[in-house]
Amino acid sequence: MLLQIKKTGDKTYRIDGNPYFIAGLVCFIITFLLGLIGTKGLDKAFVYAAGITILVTPIVYVLDQVGKKKHRKIISSKLFQHLLAIGFEVEEQKDYTGLIGERNQTAFRIYYDWNKLSKGFFSFGDIVIVGYFEPLVNNFEKGTINEELLNSLNSKYKETFWTSKKILSRFAPAFFLRHLNYYPFTNTDAVIADLDKITDLIKESGLTPISKKALLERQKEFGYNYAPPIDTFGLEQVD
Repeated sequence: MLLQIKKTGDKTYRIDGNPYFIAGLVCFIITFLLGLIGTKGLDKAFVYAAGITILVTPIVYVLDQVGKKKHRKIISSKLFQHLLAIGFEVEEQKDYTGLIGERNQTAFRIYYDWNKLSKGFFSFGDIVIVGYFEPLVNNFEKGTINEELLNSLNSKYKETFWTSKKILSRFAPAFFLRHLNYYPFTNTDAVIADLDKITDLIKESGLTPISKKALLERQKEFGYNYAPPIDTFGLEQVD
């Protein structure tokens, strides 16, 4: 399917479909509108938008393929090999490759995301840490969330996520998400320290961490609601 809008269990919507079609469509719309403003003619604006889209789409494709290759191959990096040595395991799901494990009675997923959300000089990808807890969702089927508590937690810790504003960290209904700038020299001890801090933060927030076993059981029942927030994981939304 080229384009589809899906509703997730936390009452948010995500766009699903062919990423190159979506990128091309967005590029075409933006350049068409800019061309329309600049040229004040539909024909010229259309030609301008089509030309730019034809040039940009292959670039998006190449960058995406390079990112996906890095996503798979990072398992062999020193950082991920050290994490495997302390008990994490390789997890593969469709086009997704990452690590899954448990530390301090908290289930974690760790993976590389080439679509950066954190800001770092000469960092071209993020190491993403996902720490799971008993969800702030009263009923996944009905999509009822304790939105007041969720917003309160994100507001409370917005300025105190033990990091600069350049690093993305936030609570979601079923997990805590943290994006770290990735460099070839990223220190394993720093990542492990973040795992411990995330567990402490979950407990300090009055939430209950869940084990790896519980995570996998919940995922079978609730599907995408417990999947890591990356499209390559390929797990369907459970209605």
